[in-house]
Formats: sequence, structure tokens, C-alpha cells
Amino acid sequence: MKKSICIIILIILLINSTIIFAANVPVTGIQVQNNNITIEIGQTATIVTTILPDNATNKNVTWTSGNTRIATVTPKGEIKGISAGVTTMRGVTADGGYTVNVTVRVSGTSTITSEKYSIMKKPNSLNEEINYITKIAEKTSISDFKKNITTYANMGFYDLGNKQMGDLDYVFSGTRVRLSDNSEYTLVVTGDVNSDGKISAVDLSRLKLRIIGVTTLDDYQTEGADVNYDGKLSITDLSNLKMYIVGLKENF
Repeated sequence: MKKSICIIILIILLINSTIIFAANVPVTGIQVQNNNITIEIGQTATIVTTILPDNATNKNVTWTSGNTRIATVTPKGEIKGISAGVTTMRGVTADGGYTVNVTVRVSGTSTITSEKYSIMKKPNSLNEEINYITKIAEKTSISDFKKNITTYANMGFYDLGNKQMGDLDYVFSGTRVRLSDNSEYTLVVTGDVNSDGKISAVDLSRLKLRIIGVTTLDDYQTEGADVNYDGKLSITDLSNLKMYIVGLKENF
């Protein structure tokens, strides 16, 4: 009796093993619905794939981007346009390591928007069009600045010597933000006349000297000195800046 039970169990195990083995259908290739995709900056799209054969057991595919500064892609194939340019997405099947490439073209211009800061374009003293981001408070770190803007581009922050800055550094009047398509913005901290990211008696002194014509200011420093935002420097700006420094004014 025991021998018969053992034989039956053995037969069942053999049958199950055969079923499992037969159910494991290996991948033989990968195809995409479209190997040339065009999207706008900020737009998303999904790469549609077909795994061969249709009844393959493991249809998982992992995607990577050739240049994440232009477009990113999730492991499941969702693309997002970051900046204008062309890059290649590479898909690899989990089973068999079959690969496929998709060319992604991203069109448009990278921009920064904000609900907190003022963003404008105006000519500087050389009549060059400059993108300014103004109304930034003193002692705003780059990390805090990023929380209050929206952009789909990768960003680099640079000081007056063109040295890259870190997230803990303070934004100051004259900080440059360079996007991945090489467009650029100049940041302005209201009241920061000497470009150190803080407001002190030194800023007050520089503004006073500028108003009486003893010294000059760079364009971004002039923007920072215009604390009442009327487009000119006057005794009103000097008075408002002084009240802020002595604590009689909370903000500009």
C-alpha cells in the first residue's frame, strides 16, 4: 500500500514538473510601436512595446535614458521631456536581454515659473535682454528657492565667478541659474545691494552712495536696490531699506 502511495506521489510530482516546465515560454525578441517619438518640454509619453512571442512568460522590460538632461524615462517606459534636444531610450528584456532603441526628440524652450517670485525679461545697461527672477527674500538657500519654482529642466546655479553653487548656499543678487538648454536667469534678492544674499548696513551705504552719484551698481544690484519696485532708485528705497534693517518693516 505504501509503495502504491509513493508511486502516485511521484507521478503527481512528475506531472507538475512537466506543467511548470511547459508553461515557461522564453522571450525571443522585443518590438516597439514607434521608435521615433517627439514630445514638448514637460510633456510625457509612454513607449508601447510588444514582447515576442505573445505567450512569453516574463514580459518585463527595463528602460534607461541616454541623456536625462533632455528626457527621462521610468523603468516601465514613461518618458518626460526635460529640455530641447535628441536622445535615445534603451529597452532591455528581463528574459534573454533583448534590446531595442527609441529616438526621442524634445522640442520647446525651457522655462521657470513661480507663484512666489516675480519673473520678467528686461534690458540691462548694455541693452541685452535678461531674464530676472526678483522678489526673493534675504537668506534664501538654493534648496528653498527650488521649492518655490516650477521647471522641467535640470538647473545649475553659479556665482559671479561662474563657480557652481550648492543647495545650502544663499541666493544673492546676481546668482545665475542655467537650464539644461543653456537658457539663463539672473536672481535678485530684494534689498541685497552688495550681492551677499543678506541685508545689512553695508547695503544701505551702497544704495546711499549710488543715489548721490558717488558709486555705480551692477544691473542686478540695481534691481535689488529697488525695494519699492517702481523701476528707479530714490530716497524712498533708501528709507524703506533702512526701516527694514532696524526692524520697523517686516518685508518689502
